[in-house]
Amino acid sequence: MSKYIIFVLFLFSFIVSDIYSQTIEDEIKNVRSKYLKVNGEIKSYKKVDFIDVGLYKDLEPKRYSMEGAKIYNLAVINCYRYFKGNGLRKIVATFDAQHDLQTSEYYVWNGKLFFIFKKNINFLKPRGSKNITEKDKVVTENRYYIKDNKLIRWLDERKQKVIDVKKLKAEEEILIHDYKLYLSVNQNDTDQ
Repeated sequence: MSKYIIFVLFLFSFIVSDIYSQTIEDEIKNVRSKYLKVNGEIKSYKKVDFIDVGLYKDLEPKRYSMEGAKIYNLAVINCYRYFKGNGLRKIVATFDAQHDLQTSEYYVWNGKLFFIFKKNINFLKPRGSKNITEKDKVVTENRYYIKDNKLIRWLDERKQKVIDVKKLKAEEEILIHDYKLYLSVNQNDTDQ
């Protein structure tokens, strides 16, 4: 009798796991479809540029003095938002440094974040150097699939699924924080 129960439990867990896997795969297909739609229509979207935006440790940089800004300022970025009508569809944040160029793309559908693509180019020579070739660059890309502000899949720079739960949770926290930060950027934050 106990062997029968163990077999039934094993079978049940396999079925539940398979259903969960199918649900995730369906969601990934849905994300990919939306991603293609957004990028296919991007030229028809209204683009709003925020150039030279100072980012801070806090979502409310106004509470820091101008003197303190140099201490609390984490980075200066360019931020581009794309709208279909009044609906935000994409945010692109670019960090441009002497040895790195990072682009983070945040995709939104019906007000909900659904995908993040991050590309980093590390230049092994200073970017102003003459004759920079592909051998002088290290390119990494990460893909993040999001549902209800939860990271449901992360494909790392080798396009491998990251399955370490602690890593996933830590990365999810950073991604959602950064997304909210980029949403909070407004024209008053620019150096123009």
